[in-house]
Amino acid sequence: HAYATRARHLNWPKRWNLQSRPLLNAHERALFRELRSALPQHVVLAKVNVLRFCQAADAREARTWYDRLQALNVSLLVCTPNGVVISAIDLESHSPSPHSTGRSQKLKEAALEVCRVRYLRCRPGQWPQGPDWKKVMKPEVKIQVR
Repeated sequence: HAYATRARHLNWPKRWNLQSRPLLNAHERALFRELRSALPQHVVLAKVNVLRFCQAADAREARTWYDRLQALNVSLLVCTPNGVVISAIDLESHSPSPHSTGRSQKLKEAALEVCRVRYLRCRPGQWPQGPDWKKVMKPEVKIQVR
């Protein structure tokens, strides 16, 4: 045990060349503010890993699903005050991330559908406005914002 602790400290950085950065970019901040204003009775969370609200139904498959889903995140999450997830929203970027491959996008969409989480993808600045968000959050409404 002492050896493992010493070995870890040998790889410890001598200089921490880091700085803080904003959690949200300008488009994400704008959408976050829009959602908070339009849905004051809901909780809006930013940059959430899919594993925080989707899990394996069978504990024996937990590791497999962890490996599949651990790299997937959503830009914003809309929840009830009790933490029940209603909707996941992703903002499409102009330059696709190497992590947002077609396969991983399909995996995310399928996982959210199975977990009954409404999923919206919006381009920056192209999302429902004001009272339209309440309509979009209703389970019976099918919408594709592009």
